[in-house]
Amino acid sequence: MTSIVVWAGVDTHGPSSLYVASDSRISWGKDDSWDQGRKVFSSASNPHIFGYWGDVIFPALAIPTIIDRIDRGVLNSRDGAWHTEIQQAIRLLWSNYPKGQRKDFGIVHGLRVGEGTNLAVSSVLE
Repeated sequence: MTSIVVWAGVDTHGPSSLYVASDSRISWGKDDSWDQGRKVFSSASNPHIFGYWGDVIFPALAIPTIIDRIDRGVLNSRDGAWHTEIQQAIRLLWSNYPKGQRKDFGIVHGLRVGEGTNLAVSSVLE
């Protein structure tokens, strides 16, 4: 299981930064673990950041897929409804995920909206 913390930095103009932090441990039962897991991801071309908690496999595979689509311009939002577009894309990936492998998890998505420091954060799938 995974832990995550998300917080916003605020200055005199309002929210000015967004932080996402997580542990790096991936565990299999009580005895097996690996402390090199990546659980926070960002887009190289757009101001998007993602993190997840709970089960590892689906989010660790789905989030890089979504980021790749954003970076290549395949997934975009013409009307600024990024959370909706991303949530729909993740739900489509989830719909094809094997039912026997489904476990509890959540994904958080943050982004800068427009110019300056306007922030938006939402949980896109729980």
